[in-house]
Amino acid sequence: FSGTRAKWSADWVAAAFVLLLIALALVYWALTLRSGRLRASARMLPPDSVQPGDVPYLLCRGRMNFNMLVCHWASLGYLSMFVNEKGNVILRRRIDMGNERRKMECRLFEALFAGNDLCDGASLRYKRTAAKAIEQTPRYWVRRLYDRSSGNIYVMQGLCAIATGIAMLLSMSVILPVMGARGFVLFGIPMSLLVQRAVRAVYLREYLWLALGGVSALAMLILSGPGDALTMLASLAASVFTGWQTMHGGKRSALGNQLIGQTAGFRKYLFRVSGSHIETQLRRDPQYFYKMLPYAEALGLGAQFAGKFADTGLEACDWYDEAKELPHQASGFYSRW
Repeated sequence: FSGTRAKWSADWVAAAFVLLLIALALVYWALTLRSGRLRASARMLPPDSVQPGDVPYLLCRGRMNFNMLVCHWASLGYLSMFVNEKGNVILRRRIDMGNERRKMECRLFEALFAGNDLCDGASLRYKRTAAKAIEQTPRYWVRRLYDRSSGNIYVMQGLCAIATGIAMLLSMSVILPVMGARGFVLFGIPMSLLVQRAVRAVYLREYLWLALGGVSALAMLILSGPGDALTMLASLAASVFTGWQTMHGGKRSALGNQLIGQTAGFRKYLFRVSGSHIETQLRRDPQYFYKMLPYAEALGLGAQFAGKFADTGLEACDWYDEAKELPHQASGFYSRW
């Protein structure tokens, strides 16, 4: 119905649908997803009973990092890691894992070695164990982090994406009258989802997702016409808000609020830690850098954390070694590790 020759325009109907869907998304959030305020004060210690591989999921539902979980096991003395002259990573079991660890960790540890004392980091066994860990981690935490009455974040995200799709269809019908319907599928919905994804990518410094989200937001602004600019701006604002409010998942339980707040606070500490504080920690524990490195890397701060140590000399790592001599400075060790 749009166009200069149309006797009647239905643009206002499309705009009304966009605003209605955005309103429904906001009402759904307020009734089923809204959580208490998240307090994230800087803290020196990792979250209680949380392993490095889990922190991306706790922070913003990121992908579980199995490699950092294995490095954490190594820092606790369960295994050691050696890189031979060919560049192969060999894991060697030191001691068995008992009931001092979570049952899921014990099962993964046993699957990793499968009755042997050695495991090749490039083996099919390692990849299968990593895939199992990545699959099981969300199920483990969902029961602990979120309230049983929580709604589904995909409902809010979907409503917002459809609203953006209609807003994009409204714009594309003027630019490409014949292909306007394709703009609904190929442009609006993916752009909204990319903007939502980019919001939580800020935490883990996932620059590719940030770039895709930024390009999508810019394209939404460029493609919006004079008559539907407000509709597109409302859709863009709703996408950003949705990404922000669903970044940590659904309605959090008291434990979930505590653990996610601790994770954000620990990330803040790693981001801001001073050189003098690092020197104090190294005097207390010479292996401090190697113990904290898996957490920093899982949070996307590995290189920055290593840079905080400047040229401070470190003692040899207890659990990681290579056929070639390793540097004794944090940045050099990190680049090789």
